[in-house]
Amino acid sequence: MKKILIADNTDTWREVMRETLPEDYQVYGCADGTAAWEITEHERPDVLVLDLMIPGKNVLGILKELSAFPDRPRTIITGRYVSDHVHAALERYRVDLILMKPCEAQDLAERITEMLCEHEPLLHRGAYDPIMAILVELGIRTSQQGFRFLRTGMELLMEDPNQMLTKHLYPAIAAQHNTSAGNVEKGIRTAIGSAWKRRRNDVWRRYFAPAPNGEIPKPTSGQFLFQLTDALISSRNRRA
Repeated sequence: MKKILIADNTDTWREVMRETLPEDYQVYGCADGTAAWEITEHERPDVLVLDLMIPGKNVLGILKELSAFPDRPRTIITGRYVSDHVHAALERYRVDLILMKPCEAQDLAERITEMLCEHEPLLHRGAYDPIMAILVELGIRTSQQGFRFLRTGMELLMEDPNQMLTKHLYPAIAAQHNTSAGNVEKGIRTAIGSAWKRRRNDVWRRYFAPAPNGEIPKPTSGQFLFQLTDALISSRNRRA
């Protein structure tokens, strides 16, 4: 299980992040640098999210001591202002990402997931390469959990297009990825939402009908999965 530490003195922000991150992550939270260091020493999180202004142990001091770790965690620094001096220090301590506040919890959650997936092997290539191609074409990031869930879901739907989304498909995806159906639903919804915000309408029109104003309505998870699978099945049948 991946471990994430959110060190921020705003209780609501820590709770929002806990709710936004995937359910199969172990999320720790604390409000000061001293507690952050204790959690880091004992739990060895995979990703640390440290707000520059937390009281207690200085964040730069934490980063300096992290350099002695044999398996150094990935680090994200948040803050409303970063001086040139502090920025130089953060670079020296090899911080992975500096994120200025205010920021969206969903964006931060996606960046954390991307970091954790960077060194995981890309999905095997085989009979379902067209699925990977269509997801990438629509802007689904391969580093997102949702990409893997969508790809598995479309593989399963191509074998049996009559599955019900929440009753059959999500639990089947969850079983293959050793997670929960709720986490599958969240990951897919997040991946689609992120891609839709960055969409190219000319690409999305190939698969989703535009509204009268010419814009592509945001598809539900079910619409996305079933319409893309139908398109792939039709393409496969034409080639047969």
